[in-house]
Amino acid sequence: MSIFRRYEWRHAGRDFHYEAEWPKSWLQRLESLDHSYTEPDQYEHYLNNDPYEDELGEFLEEIVALGEKHLDFQENRDVFEYLLSFVQHLRCLEERGDYPRYPMETIIDRGGDCEDTGILMGFIAEQLDYEFAFIHFHKDGFLGIGSFGHIDLGIVASYPGEFSGTYWEKDGMKYYYVHCNGRFRKIGEYSGKWGNHATIHPY
Repeated sequence: MSIFRRYEWRHAGRDFHYEAEWPKSWLQRLESLDHSYTEPDQYEHYLNNDPYEDELGEFLEEIVALGEKHLDFQENRDVFEYLLSFVQHLRCLEERGDYPRYPMETIIDRGGDCEDTGILMGFIAEQLDYEFAFIHFHKDGFLGIGSFGHIDLGIVASYPGEFSGTYWEKDGMKYYYVHCNGRFRKIGEYSGKWGNHATIHPY
C-alpha cells in the first residue's frame, strides 16, 4: 500500500507543487522506532538514525531540481532558503506529547510541530554543510518543569555577511535564527514571540 502526498509551497513569488508516493510500510517502520529522545540536546538521534536518509536526500534533490527550472541558485544560501520555504509550508500539526519525528517521518506526514520541522531543517542544513544548533526557548526564562516553550534552528554563516538579523552566540559561534514552521520568515527574522531566553544546543 502507498501514501500519496501533494506538497505545495511558494518561494520568490512563484508557486511550486510536487507529488510523491511513499510506501506505507516506511511510515509504519518510522513510527515503530524509538522516539524517547525528547530533549533538544538529544535530537541528533533522529538525524543519525533515520533509516530512509538516502531516500530523503534524493527527494530533496528532486525538490531542488524543480526550483532550478525557475530560480537562479548561485550558492548554498539560495538552496537553503528555498528548502526552508518548502518546510515552512508543511502542515503545522499540534503537539501529540513528547514525540519528535525522524526527518522522513515529517516528510511523509507532510508536517509536524516545531521540533519536527526543526529536526528536518537540521537535516537539510547538514546536507548543505552548514553548522547549526537547536534553539530552545523557555517560558519565564528559566529551565525546569514545564519550562518548554519552542524549538527552532540556528545556522552558522559559512562566510562573513552571508546572514544577518537575529542570532544567538555560543562558544564564539553566531547562530542565526531560522523559523522552521512560520511561512515566509527569512533567516535572521525573529518576531520576539518566544522571548530572548534560550538555550543553544549545537549539533
